[in-house]
Amino acid sequence: MGRKKILSWRVLVMCVLLVLVGISLFPIYWMFITSFKTNADVAVFPPDLTVKNPTVSSYVQVLNRAPVLTYLRNSTAVCGIAVGICLVLGSLTGYGFSRFRFRGSNLLLLLVIGTRMVPPISLTVPFYLMAKALGILNTWSVLIMCYVFLNLPFAIWIMTKFFDSVPTELYDAALVDGCSRIGWFSRIGLPLALPGLGAVAIISLLWSWSEFLYAFIYTLTPAAQTITVGVFDFIADAFIAYNWLAAGGVFAVLPVIIFVMIFQRFIVGGLVTGSVKG
Repeated sequence: MGRKKILSWRVLVMCVLLVLVGISLFPIYWMFITSFKTNADVAVFPPDLTVKNPTVSSYVQVLNRAPVLTYLRNSTAVCGIAVGICLVLGSLTGYGFSRFRFRGSNLLLLLVIGTRMVPPISLTVPFYLMAKALGILNTWSVLIMCYVFLNLPFAIWIMTKFFDSVPTELYDAALVDGCSRIGWFSRIGLPLALPGLGAVAIISLLWSWSEFLYAFIYTLTPAAQTITVGVFDFIADAFIAYNWLAAGGVFAVLPVIIFVMIFQRFIVGGLVTGSVKG
């Protein structure tokens, strides 16, 4: 009787999880099928959950009417540089907080994390004034600055916790054997912290790639605008081209999905590499 009860609970939990997964994936499915519909099919009521006459005209129109490849290039460059800076600074700072304890270090770490608790919209005016004074409005630099500010506190916190999980005996033994602190960081610490680096990379990329507010305010031309702002161009005052908007959304989502699928392999590899045998 106990086994049957446990089995029934597992079945119930699996059903609930499947429902939640379906709810989470439905917007992506709806965007995907809408991108293959015509304007007439999109306007059908009640909405059709299938595509009866699929067409790629929306993708053709999006590529012809908007510099999608330029938007993707800007997003890739800005997010790639911002993520790289967060990985370097986050790992170095996390290593410092973990291995070099001093009076007030915990308070300083809390202050660093607390900077991320400020609502991003409240920083739009200060960032705008700073960017204007530096002459970097409508450039990649202003977006990189904003994205590093948003992601670096979490990167520091995550990497600090990962370095804290490394046994101190391993650290002390390496120093006794003649390894320098920088050598331990590069040869031992980073390989053990690969799961943390993967988590930082994925979180930073997702937040930076999907960010809209700063990119919309600080960039004015396609030469600097990201894909999130570029897709917004298909929303006009008089009409909304939902099929074009969905096609643009597919262009914006696919690179992130591919990145996460590839990077998951590195996270799993990092878990194996970072295991400590007793």
